[in-house]
Amino acid sequence: MIRKIALLLSLSLLVALLWFSGLEGLYARVLVGPANAVLGIAGRETRIRVEEQNGRDVFMVHTRIDGRQAMYPQRFGALLIPTVMILSWQGFTAFYLKRRRALRSTALNFGIFLGFQVVFLLLLSAYHGSAAARYVYDMLMDSFYIVAMAIIIIDHIRHPVFTKRAAVS
Repeated sequence: MIRKIALLLSLSLLVALLWFSGLEGLYARVLVGPANAVLGIAGRETRIRVEEQNGRDVFMVHTRIDGRQAMYPQRFGALLIPTVMILSWQGFTAFYLKRRRALRSTALNFGIFLGFQVVFLLLLSAYHGSAAARYVYDMLMDSFYIVAMAIIIIDHIRHPVFTKRAAVS
């Protein structure tokens, strides 16, 4: 059990170091792609970009508000950092599950989490145009840690790797 905890902590540290060394910006750009694709399909003039503002990268929404061009930022913070939890957990389970099961689990868990984040960016793009979008956006603002933890707990229930003998089937 101590080895498993040490491995999980080591992987978390490694992913965090990679995250703050540039993986965060790369992942932010990956998130912007599906969000802009949905906005394009919906026919909106709104686009989301990753831009630097005051020395920090932010999501910058470029849109029209009341017929005028407008843009507003959203810092990455609580939206992207929980991704470190998901990546660390998936890396950890890869050591204890068979390859096919680990890949399937990673695709499912990461896909769900990515979907939540894309929905959040879509809500951000409608923040000034819809009271409902603003309400849901504000409700989700700091909930990504909870979503990540729920995904990890559910995955552990499905594939118990912290038991005396890990399920590897």
